Amino acid sequence: MSQFESLVTIERELSSKNLVLFDKYYALPPGEKSKNGVVIAGYCGYFFVTDGSNHWENQIFGNISLSERGVNAWQHLLQQRLEKANALNIQIVHTVVPEKQLIFPMFRWKRNARDWGDPNIDYDFKKRPIKTILNVLPSGLKFIYPIDLLRALQPYCELYYRGDSHWCASGCLAVGLELLRSLVSPALVEQLSFRFERSTVRHDLMMHFYAPPPMEEIITFVDNWFSLIYASDQLRRTGVHNGMRYILLNKNALQQDKVAVYGDSYSLDTGLTNVISWMFREVHFFNSRNINWNYLTANNIKYLIWQSAERFMGSVPVV
Repeated sequence: MSQFESLVTIERELSSKNLVLFDKYYALPPGEKSKNGVVIAGYCGYFFVTDGSNHWENQIFGNISLSERGVNAWQHLLQQRLEKANALNIQIVHTVVPEKQLIFPMFRWKRNARDWGDPNIDYDFKKRPIKTILNVLPSGLKFIYPIDLLRALQPYCELYYRGDSHWCASGCLAVGLELLRSLVSPALVEQLSFRFERSTVRHDLMMHFYAPPPMEEIITFVDNWFSLIYASDQLRRTGVHNGMRYILLNKNALQQDKVAVYGDSYSLDTGLTNVISWMFREVHFFNSRNINWNYLTANNIKYLIWQSAERFMGSVPVV
C-alpha cells in the first residue's frame, strides 16, 4: 500500500469514528445556522461556511459577482505579478483552494441537493468569481485551481473535514504535490516521501455552534524533517493572523533553493507549507495577499507561491 493510500485509509477510519463518537455534535438538522449566521449544517454531519463576511453563498450562486472593473483589476494584478516575477527571475505560481461546497454539493443543506444527478441543479455554480478570473488569465501564468483533481478524488478520500472549513491531510497532500509538480521536475516530486501521525484538534466550524466543541483525532504530517528558524509574534501582539510570517528550514531538501508562500489559513496551519518544505531548503510563509518584492530579492527567493481560499476571490487585493 502506498503512503497516500495508507493515509487515506486511516483518515477515513478516524472520520467515521468521530462521526459516531460525537454524534450529538454532528446531528444538527440540515439548514440550521449558527447564531452568528456564519456556519450552516448540511447532511451527514457536514458543516459549511455560509455567507459570513465574504458572502460566499451569494458568490457561489452568482448573486455577488465581479464587475467589469473587478475583472479588469484582477487581470491587471495577475499580469503585473507575472511580469515582476519574470523581471526578477522568480518562478511564480498562483493556486486557489476550492471551497468545500463545490467538492461536496451532495451534502449541502438544500432539500434536493443530495441528488448529484438532479438536472435542475448547477453543481458547477458557473457565475462565481473564480470562473470569470479563469477566463482572463495572462498568457504564461501558472495558475492552479484543482477542483477537477479534488472532485475526482472525492469518492475515495476525505479531502475536507466534516466540522471544519479546511481540507484534511489527503486534500492538502493531493494539491501540494500538484503544486510542486508545477515548479520542479515531476520526477523529482516522485522521490519525495512523507510520514504522518495522529493528533487532536477542535474544528473551526463547530466552534460556531459549541463552546467548546470536542477534541477529535485526526491525521497530520510529521514535521521533524524541518526546523522553524523564525516566527513573528504578530498573533500574540495583535490577535490578528494577517501579517504573520515564519521560515522553515530543511537542510536535506531535494531542491536547495528558497520558496516564498503568500497565503491564508490553508497554508498557515493546515499543512501546505509542510508539504512544500519536503522539496525546498527554505519556505518563507506570509499570511498576506500582498507580495513584498524587496524581501524576495533581498533573501534570494527563487520560487513564489500565491495561495488563496476561493471565498476571498470576490475582492481584489489592494497593492
